[in-house]
Amino acid sequence: MTWIILLIISNCITIVLLILLLVNYKSLEDKFKDKSRELDSLSSVYSYDLSQLSHDLRTPLNAIMGYISLLINGVHGDISEKQKEDLNRISKSTYKILHLVEDYFNQII
Repeated sequence: MTWIILLIISNCITIVLLILLLVNYKSLEDKFKDKSRELDSLSSVYSYDLSQLSHDLRTPLNAIMGYISLLINGVHGDISEKQKEDLNRISKSTYKILHLVEDYFNQII
């Protein structure tokens, strides 16, 4: 008779332990889902910030290249050959920076 009581008690303990495990699992699952939603939210903010930063870098670089082009083409008057050489160097460097920015942000975004 005592073995039946022990068997019933052990089964009850097993059931209680299973219930505790399921409750713990559900709690961890809820925490995981909350963290997952939080990460998704942060990811979208991060992506927006990166695209905004990319825009903020590209805009002035494009403006610099445009003004350099105007100066090289003599829109605002004649410039010396030395000035043209310097402007061409600046233009090439600006172009390189612009492409570095584009390549970097295209890899991230």
